[in-house]
Amino acid sequence: MALLDQENLVKEKFRFRVYSVNQCGYYSRATDKPEFGGLAVTLEQMREWIENKSLIMTGTYPLREEDKIFRTFCRGIYSSEFGDYFVATWNEIPHQDSATTYINANEPAESAKVNIQKLSADSIPGYPAYFWVLPERQQIITVTPIKSQNGMDNLKKYIRNFLNFYSPSVLRKSDSDSWDESQVEVEIEGYLNESSTYKKSDIFPRFEAYLYSRGGKNIQYIKENLAKVRRVLHKRELDLSKPPQKRLLGNLYDFMGLDEIPQDRESPKVNYSVDLENPTIDQFESIVREWESHSLETDSLWDDVGFLLKDELEKSEEKRWLGRFYISKAIQPFPVS
Repeated sequence: MALLDQENLVKEKFRFRVYSVNQCGYYSRATDKPEFGGLAVTLEQMREWIENKSLIMTGTYPLREEDKIFRTFCRGIYSSEFGDYFVATWNEIPHQDSATTYINANEPAESAKVNIQKLSADSIPGYPAYFWVLPERQQIITVTPIKSQNGMDNLKKYIRNFLNFYSPSVLRKSDSDSWDESQVEVEIEGYLNESSTYKKSDIFPRFEAYLYSRGGKNIQYIKENLAKVRRVLHKRELDLSKPPQKRLLGNLYDFMGLDEIPQDRESPKVNYSVDLENPTIDQFESIVREWESHSLETDSLWDDVGFLLKDELEKSEEKRWLGRFYISKAIQPFPVS
């Protein structure tokens, strides 16, 4: 496979992480089942859409000044006889016009020189990302070199924008099926499924994927019942070698009237909660993102985030935990055929 540098890959150490795809396709308001679309259908449509395009034309969104996720491009999509897919993307990183910067790690910190590496005008500095997609299981597995990023946030944004603006189901006001830097946004009239046409206000493209865990179903349940949420629960095994976590423990001890942290506590466990009634979708997703980000950096099975939900009518309450039992494994070398 030309997308993979086989000589370098066999020397790499990779990490696999499994994500559950909760939504993919076109949905009516307040429904969990798509009216049409799906993971396999979307991948086939993306594969046809990028065919014979130059890399720059495979992007689904331009870069705006406020964006935290830079542009993403699709290098290829391949399917197997078993119905799974391999997806390769290229993810742009921050850089100056026609140049990227770097610094010598061994120079004195105060006098380290910032070096500029000039690039050709058509170069896109970035990193590759690889995904093994299993539509039958509704899962995406990231295949990531240990010292690289997995590119999953980029892939989410890429697919969402494809569903919004470029899939065959989109009724565009213009004939263009690719964006360019002069476009602010592709104007659309609605969405089409075979013989049925939907207004833009009646159907909604969606793509959601979360780290696979025993709490995966809880994420969707909590999201659908945010009006019942009363409190956020945290369980965290602290790493006292990290100043912010050491300060957190120190503040907790101080709050309890204790003078200092016992020196024999290398990885103390804390369990605390914060009142948060009826959080917004943005607040909930921000909590989930922080939890996922933290989970990528720790092997602690104690760490978890939960929500206390109360049903005022039934006068009942329950705790729902996101769970941290992820499928994650590092291997070396990477098997290349």
